[in-house]
Amino acid sequence: MQLMEMVQSCSTEDASSLAPVIVHCVDGASQSGLFCACWNICEKMAVDRQVDIFHTVKALKLKRYHFVNTVVRS
Repeated sequence: MQLMEMVQSCSTEDASSLAPVIVHCVDGASQSGLFCACWNICEKMAVDRQVDIFHTVKALKLKRYHFVNTVVRS
């Protein structure tokens, strides 16, 4: 299953529930962080119709540094 399909699937299933979603990967950070970043981006897009991806990822990294492996700057 593609990452965005998985995020959308979890988001749709969770919409009627107040239960938290638990995400975990092998190292507990990198892939989990990517999933959480995508989730946050999708949620923000649904509400605001726009999102700043850089600041979304930066906010996650401030809470847990290894949440996303690298940030590519151009």
